[in-house]
Amino acid sequence: MNYKHLLVLLFAVFLVGLPQMIYWKHQTGSFLYNSYWNQNSFTLSESYFLKVFFSIRKGWFVYTPIIVLAFFGFFYLGKILLKEARLAVFVFITLNIFILTHVPVWFNAGSFGQRFMVQSYAVLAIPLGAIIQSFSEKSFLKKSILGICCFLALSLNLFQTWQFVRWIIPGDGMTWEYYKYSFFKTSYMTKEEQGYLELQRTYDPKETFDDKNPHYKKQIVCYHTMENTPAPENSESISQKHFLTGKQSFRLSEKVIFSPGIDIPFDEITDKDHAWIRFSIWFYTDHLLKENEADIVLALNHKGAAYQYCTYRLDNTSYKLKRWNNMSVDYLTPLLQDEKDKVSGYVWYRGDKELFLDDVSVEAFVRKN
Repeated sequence: MNYKHLLVLLFAVFLVGLPQMIYWKHQTGSFLYNSYWNQNSFTLSESYFLKVFFSIRKGWFVYTPIIVLAFFGFFYLGKILLKEARLAVFVFITLNIFILTHVPVWFNAGSFGQRFMVQSYAVLAIPLGAIIQSFSEKSFLKKSILGICCFLALSLNLFQTWQFVRWIIPGDGMTWEYYKYSFFKTSYMTKEEQGYLELQRTYDPKETFDDKNPHYKKQIVCYHTMENTPAPENSESISQKHFLTGKQSFRLSEKVIFSPGIDIPFDEITDKDHAWIRFSIWFYTDHLLKENEADIVLALNHKGAAYQYCTYRLDNTSYKLKRWNNMSVDYLTPLLQDEKDKVSGYVWYRGDKELFLDDVSVEAFVRKN
């Protein structure tokens, strides 16, 4: 091994990463910072191998079919002058695939095909070159078959890239029904055809649901009147000091900072790819919320880790002291990591006074078909 070359390589890698480390140090006080701390960026317990390679949504072999030949090329690495590279290539590709197929956000929203795999192409060029070199020495028929396969794979990849640039193929949300309609299409899809896609999200936290949309139906997910909230003896959370309906309300304070809300698996709400969640509360306060902050929190939870975590400050709405005030927010569920992920919603209080809640309701608007 040429250790001098290895040291030069490591130093070059360090120089490439140095600007990012300086930026992290300036912004966070640390040279190393995980900016994806709440994004479930890796999990050993789940593999998304079949989705990464074969799904219509973002399948690597579906949108970059020439890579199939590169994998067949591993069988030819030992037959030509690339024998010494075989182990290194195999180990790198195996580890790389293992890591990237255990990333819950495997679909790389807003990209064409498997963006995560692009860095592997330089290494996969070695087995691809090996199979091309091997077939170049075979009969005209075998060379022709390989040439036709390469031509078809590259043509499909380039045409679909052209479709992506013109948004005939979207950055995400592809379904089998839409793929069939868009195959080899050169004009924009009609609004009816676009309806076969998964919902195209804006990710605008201020976006609200249109109650007049005829394609959705409303269902009550939960409703807390505070009369049906368990009140253990000497409870800090139940109060009869102020109430809207019934005879008691829920009291938030320094000792009780989270309210009743929702914590339910997504697939118990709908079997579609998304739902609109409307979280509504009535609240009463004697003190300015700017000094006693409170937020409505909505998020999805995948095995205890939150994603698409959104907060809505109570003091951003018009409210009056010593009166009951209403606040309602709409939340569009994100691209799911798993249909069993839980939809979570509650009020989070960070004040040292008291905040009273009553009639906490959660509604879901789901597609009819």
